[in-house]
Amino acid sequence: MISHRISPAMVAQAEILLARSAFWTRGTAVTADGLTVGVVTFNSSRSSKDGRPIVWLTRCDGAACSCTGFQMRQACSHAVACRMEAERAREAIHAPSFEHESDVLPGWAF
Repeated sequence: MISHRISPAMVAQAEILLARSAFWTRGTAVTADGLTVGVVTFNSSRSSKDGRPIVWLTRCDGAACSCTGFQMRQACSHAVACRMEAERAREAIHAPSFEHESDVLPGWAF
């Protein structure tokens, strides 16, 4: 993560976005070098000059985003939210699993 470019306000906004991750629209896109990557779409609160909605594409790993903030700073709340979600998924995969309830609460009889 490019922490020196990520402001506390960006993290706060990312947490708001992350709270709604179950409702994110997901898909795939092809990068300039031909790599297929997972993406999330975020709707901008603004519209284009012709009234159409503005949609940002953010890589699921948070490595890139099409929003203007990312283009200027190489960091944005969309990318931070995606990185946070990816980290949570990695933690869930590596969380310990238990065969028996007594492994969770040693000394308890079930």
